[in-house]
Amino acid sequence: MPMPQPPRALDAAAVPLARQFTRLSEGGDASAGPGTAYTIQPGQSFSGRLDWSDEDWVRVHLVAGQSYVFELRGTGSNWLVDPLLGLMDASGALVDWSDDGGFHAFDSRLSFTAASTGTYYLAAIDYARQPGNYTLSAYQAGTWSMAEIGGYLSDGYWTAAGVGRRAFDVSQDRIITYDIGALPADAARLAVAAFEAWASVSGLSFRAVAGGADIRFGDSEGGAFASMTTSGTRIVSAEVNIAATWVAAYGAHYGSYAHQTYIHEIGHALGLGHAGPYNGTGGYGRENIAVNDSWQASVMSYFDQDQNTAIPASEAALLTPMTADLLATQALYGTPQLRSGDHYYGDLTNAGRAYAIVAETLRGGTGPVAFTILDHGGTDVLHLAHDTRNQLIDLRQGAHSSAYGGTGNITIAAGTVIENAIAGAGHDTVIGNAAGNWLYGRDGNDHLYGLDGNDVLIGGNGADRMFGGAGHDIYIVDASDTVVELAGGGWDTIQSAWNVRLADHVEDATLTGALHTIAWGNAAANQLSGNAGDNGLIGGGGADTLIGGAGNDRYYTDAQDIIIEAPGGGIDTVHTGFDHVLGYQVENLVLGGTAPVRGTGNALDNRIEGNDAGNHLIGLGGADTLIGGAGNDVYSTDGFDTLIEAPGGGIDIVLSPVSLALAPNFEHLFLGGTASIAAYGNSGNNQLRGNAGDNILAGGFGDDHLTGFGGADRFLFRAGRDIVADFEDGVDSIAISRSLAASVADVMARGAISGGDAVFDFGGGDVLRVAGVTNLELLRDDLAFF
Repeated sequence: MPMPQPPRALDAAAVPLARQFTRLSEGGDASAGPGTAYTIQPGQSFSGRLDWSDEDWVRVHLVAGQSYVFELRGTGSNWLVDPLLGLMDASGALVDWSDDGGFHAFDSRLSFTAASTGTYYLAAIDYARQPGNYTLSAYQAGTWSMAEIGGYLSDGYWTAAGVGRRAFDVSQDRIITYDIGALPADAARLAVAAFEAWASVSGLSFRAVAGGADIRFGDSEGGAFASMTTSGTRIVSAEVNIAATWVAAYGAHYGSYAHQTYIHEIGHALGLGHAGPYNGTGGYGRENIAVNDSWQASVMSYFDQDQNTAIPASEAALLTPMTADLLATQALYGTPQLRSGDHYYGDLTNAGRAYAIVAETLRGGTGPVAFTILDHGGTDVLHLAHDTRNQLIDLRQGAHSSAYGGTGNITIAAGTVIENAIAGAGHDTVIGNAAGNWLYGRDGNDHLYGLDGNDVLIGGNGADRMFGGAGHDIYIVDASDTVVELAGGGWDTIQSAWNVRLADHVEDATLTGALHTIAWGNAAANQLSGNAGDNGLIGGGGADTLIGGAGNDRYYTDAQDIIIEAPGGGIDTVHTGFDHVLGYQVENLVLGGTAPVRGTGNALDNRIEGNDAGNHLIGLGGADTLIGGAGNDVYSTDGFDTLIEAPGGGIDIVLSPVSLALAPNFEHLFLGGTASIAAYGNSGNNQLRGNAGDNILAGGFGDDHLTGFGGADRFLFRAGRDIVADFEDGVDSIAISRSLAASVADVMARGAISGGDAVFDFGGGDVLRVAGVTNLELLRDDLAFF
């Protein structure tokens, strides 16, 4: 899209902004040799004048291995007609030269890679040795930053032409008027859309008027170009001509090359040059200086994304100015604060008409298109959910995304923070930024990268892989997803409606929904939270916190874990191979492993099950059910509990502070506290022990061992071979079953002293031994019957 301009004022050369687009001027005549008084640096231009048969040298410092471009142009009034450019080494010997092949046919352009670091000289000569004004420019070739290309658009292009930047004076109202009255409706529609695109990134307001406009449009001349009238650095007026045949050839729809042409030519009218030293024609690899000069960087470039072979991008028509254009416009008109609220961009938008055109064009499928997002606040979303192809979404500033059939066709402008992204139905890669991102892969097997910030990563359908990076990240996964975290990556959480096993360096799992699912921890200190279903929470190594939900949950813990349950949270069970005290609102405890461990209940009605080792089961409050295993267990009960032992389940002890009768398969009952209570044996061989109170110890039908342990105790003998271990004469008493004897005399008649004990043999194998009593008569007054 050439730009005809009154005389040669648009001719320019390219210099990065970071290297300062400055122009030096000749004072006294520059000498023709190493003694010259003038020096320039790459990124600067030198304007001078040759007299008849004159030759000017300018010193330049070059670095070995670095590539440079030098240009010599005739500029200004009475310009040098046929510039000839020479390059000399430090001694003044000719190294290279160029005649023609520059910006205009007779201008000179020379590309050079320095073999050694040091001083070189550029010589400005006229081929016919005629006089004229010139501008000599030096550039460092290579990949330029967007700021450098933007600086070239606003300044460098003009500086190399011997003039300065230009812009409309909008200091009063930031309004620029335009007149599209001469355009047919289809072209006028494109012009308005182009102005909306520039307004969306510049903060300028464009107003249509009839007559007296700042920018006037026509279509009567061939081709597409813009021209302007200036006064110093101020643009007084501009004209844009885009031929009707141009629109007819390239299309009047949004996303057409004609649409892009209007954006391009309005850019010129606002004061932007081209992205390189070309005008009218240009070829990549010849006229460009920046390696990355293309439409991906600037709408003012002559090279589409395919023509530039150095960038990973595919050809796509531009719907907005691109990153370098934004920076150039900001240099001319200031940096606006645009769209500080919450906005959507992409195939769904609320960010204004320019981005609505983007959304319509993406969904309409008229061909690959490209655009840049500029936003200055709020919480924003890049929405590309309607795309069915594979995408690359990159939310980092200056990054390029690929969607809707394009490669590198969506750019996030410098200074723009887009927090959230929604991908499409393909196998997508979504990359966040330093903010707290919300990344949603939707369908397909996606890869999500949160990077810095506290991110939320949602794989969606498919077998997704999610990488949180730094920050406290949340992963929302299904059964086929994979989570990858590195050490030191914050406190991270997996949320899932399915079974989930925490990956290394992920700390938290939250089960969602109402399915009966399981969460496994890892070696770290985890927090596992259940859902409304019946969950299994398995802490693994580390000091874990396990939080149940509304269902009947199972907790698998070690000695370091904490369990949290709310009231009404179902009937919950703890499984552990370590000593454990049931927490608040947890009902059941199952001891596993092979170690002899202690299980303690709470105020609820608990069920506590031992393992096959010797356990201590403690019910505490509530009507508990205590179930031992194969080991020698100890039961601590408050008397309201149900104690269960299987046959062959070891030698078990019951500790009780209240009167209690041994259940089947229990061997020992020990009374605690100081109350006067009773202990009743069962059909087995029991050991019954009292406390300091006045106890009743009733042995039952086995061979029992009865110990009072202080107090006025009564020992009841029913059957078997029982021993009263600590009878105290005059304090304790012995009650005999009437089925064995009817009177004291009958009992005494059956007594004898044997081995230092009083022994009463009632026949049939029923024998009562009173240990330590050597005088039967001492017992006569202490006998009773039941």
